Amino acid sequence: EVLSPINVDLRGWWLMLINPGVHVSTAEVYANTPTAPAQCDLAEVLTTLAPAQWNGKLVNVMEPYVLSAYPAVAEAKQRIVHAGATYTAMSGSGSSVYGIFSKEPQLPQLPKGQRGWVLPL
Repeated sequence: EVLSPINVDLRGWWLMLINPGVHVSTAEVYANTPTAPAQCDLAEVLTTLAPAQWNGKLVNVMEPYVLSAYPAVAEAKQRIVHAGATYTAMSGSGSSVYGIFSKEPQLPQLPKGQRGWVLPL
């Protein structure tokens, strides 16, 4: 892989991150995720589109397996969606999920063992 920096300006946006308190095995997720070609040019999407336009373009292909195998992760993602996120996704192979908001969100009540944060970007 060739990695290169991407300058993304998210000043004025907010991030909500929820860790549902479950361990998700990276090896298990990769073993259950089919290989998929890139759906878009990541740099182009991140630098030319607003977060509200990322839905359907920036897709974590590991999510379907994790969200079905680990209900706590799916529930955490739904909490972020219900809080009003403009864009939401799972981080890497899980288990944390995040959402991007145009204004400061209120962290929802979380079940015991889950942790969450709200931060300005």
